[in-house]
Amino acid sequence: MRFLFYFRLSAYAFIGSGFVALLVADEYGILSALLFAALLFLGWQIDSGRLRHALPRWFWNVITVAFCAFCIADALMIRRQMALALVDFLIFLQAVKLLNPKQDRDYIALYLLSFFALLISSILTFSSLFGLACVLFIITATWALMTWNLKRDIQAYLPKERHAVGLEDDEHLFSTPAIDSLLSLRFFSGTVGITLMTCILAAGVFLILPRMQEGMFFSYAGENAPKVSGFSEEMALDSFGNIRLDYTPVMHVELPGITDESQLSHRLYWKGATYDEYDGKRWKSTATAVRPIQIFRRYRSRAWLRQSRQPWNLLEQRFTLLTPEFHVLFGANKLYGVEGRFLTLEFSDLTDNANVNFSPYALQYSAFSDISRPAEDALQHDHQVYPDEIRHLYLQTPELSDKIAQLARDIAQNQANPYDMAAAVNAYLQHNYTYSLHVARSPAESPLDDFLFISKAGHCEYYATSMAILLRLLGIPARVANGFAQGRWNEFGRFFTVRQSDAHAWVEVYFPSYGWITFDPTPPSAFGEEYQQFAEQSGFFASLYQYSEYIRTKWNRYVIDYSLYDQSMFAIEAFRASHSARDRIAAAFRRLQQNVRSVVATFSLKQIALYSLVLVGIGTGMRLLLQRLGWLRIAGRFHLPHRRHARQTDVAFYREMLEIFAHKGIKKQAHLTPEEFVEDISQRYPDYAQDIADLTSLYYAARYGQYVLQQEEQQQTVAILQRLRKIRR
Repeated sequence: MRFLFYFRLSAYAFIGSGFVALLVADEYGILSALLFAALLFLGWQIDSGRLRHALPRWFWNVITVAFCAFCIADALMIRRQMALALVDFLIFLQAVKLLNPKQDRDYIALYLLSFFALLISSILTFSSLFGLACVLFIITATWALMTWNLKRDIQAYLPKERHAVGLEDDEHLFSTPAIDSLLSLRFFSGTVGITLMTCILAAGVFLILPRMQEGMFFSYAGENAPKVSGFSEEMALDSFGNIRLDYTPVMHVELPGITDESQLSHRLYWKGATYDEYDGKRWKSTATAVRPIQIFRRYRSRAWLRQSRQPWNLLEQRFTLLTPEFHVLFGANKLYGVEGRFLTLEFSDLTDNANVNFSPYALQYSAFSDISRPAEDALQHDHQVYPDEIRHLYLQTPELSDKIAQLARDIAQNQANPYDMAAAVNAYLQHNYTYSLHVARSPAESPLDDFLFISKAGHCEYYATSMAILLRLLGIPARVANGFAQGRWNEFGRFFTVRQSDAHAWVEVYFPSYGWITFDPTPPSAFGEEYQQFAEQSGFFASLYQYSEYIRTKWNRYVIDYSLYDQSMFAIEAFRASHSARDRIAAAFRRLQQNVRSVVATFSLKQIALYSLVLVGIGTGMRLLLQRLGWLRIAGRFHLPHRRHARQTDVAFYREMLEIFAHKGIKKQAHLTPEEFVEDISQRYPDYAQDIADLTSLYYAARYGQYVLQQEEQQQTVAILQRLRKIRR
């Protein structure tokens, strides 16, 4: 019964591989995996006859219709995710099939359901693990389909009166040694090799096939897809207390020319939005003067948001967003230009906010920013008058307690200029307050009063708000900026991994001669190791995690986002490489020709002729020696250790005999059997008739009886072949 065991094992591995692809898509957790594994176990028990049930067909029809109605309601009214509802229904159909006795057509139905699960998983995930799930799916599909076809062929050739209908008959029909020997380790390992070669060829086809327009049949997210917190027109002071508990990556940032984090002079902040109005609890942006930026939707195009004084000093940042739900353009410090494919792009010169609609199929763009910072002396001596629009927008404060105004005066009482006042407020907040993600705020006090005078602990929104308001009370224009801190440097891929936990708020202070300058009053402890996920903190696991992050980035770049442009560049580089290789080979031949000519020029004609005669003599002598000692070549074939190789070489002596007679002008005709050929040769060489008959007898035993020649028999064949070689024509 080994055949049926391997058949079921292949079938259930194939069915399970489809669910593995769904697990990679992060739509089903460990509980779902355990339930599906239980279904596979019950299905196996039913197939083998160990478990039976008497549930009628109408029962399965009723619950199928009911579950179908539930999935429709889920897609239209509950989760409103058509893909997930369809997957749930497919899994339910698989469960129904698994929990019932199965005919051959039922296995095909299960295989198709597993295939559809894989297709839907490809829409739900961008994970690099999906590639491994695909390889697993292809391998198990090869096993399942081949064993299913073998089972069908065996049933077709068995006598009709023995064709199985029940499980008992099935077990009886496939329990013969001949059938059990069909499936072995060699069969499964061979199919794995063939499958892997197919995957390699498919990868080559992937490189050359033309790209279909993305989004023709599916979209990545609906209106109810999970939104990214922290980026909206308003920012509540106390609404993001637990944001650092979410370690989901949201973007990767590459800095061309930067090969190590130490090359940066200061921490970078990826600014997404700025806020000007604070009502005592919330920040929001009230400036509405924006201008559209002309872009080309189908192609990457560079757009300048403002004119740069020193465009050669701009830092290029290449952003790869891992979610299409952002509607702001991120960039370091002061953003001057952007290059990418956008549906729409608007920019406000007053707030520096860039509103954008990303194409969900082109979530990469480059930003060009000025990250330089003026010297302290220059900022201290900036005595220019603030513009009216800056004073009107960035000096607004809500109704505040007198304690806050007095605190502002106390901090700045010994400072002579706006920069020193800003630096003093920044230092005061960093040194006198504690960074904390969990704040128990008193409802009787305003958030700002509670933070500054009672709890004295909070996260970045509290620090940024406090500094901005304290500076405004001192007559210094300031605003809160929201976005992400620098993130974690990946030494393998040389990029920053930015996560939800890196969401951050800081302050920008206005200086008339230099514009907005960044200050971060949040204590440095906010960026310590204790706020990084364990896998990234230090040691071996950190390196392993960073390498896996690098692999995922390459997967997104060269598989998910592989485009027609990439294909064109691949073709161009392949063309250049072929020309370069041809030139190198031609140059090598020219050098070889020159070297040969220079060496030959040192010999006389007499020396060349003598050396040629010596080489010819040596070659002729080696040929005669090998012919004389040809038995060594034959004997050496019998000393291979593996049994499979031994069976192949056990019949080599017969081919050697045919070669000997062919060399003497006697060729075996295709229509002659080995026995008939023995009779023909025996008439011509009667003295060797017994030798030829002995070789043919051993050939029959080794070729058709799976017989392995013993040591004495191998020596006998060697001696016979030596005698046959001495026959004269």
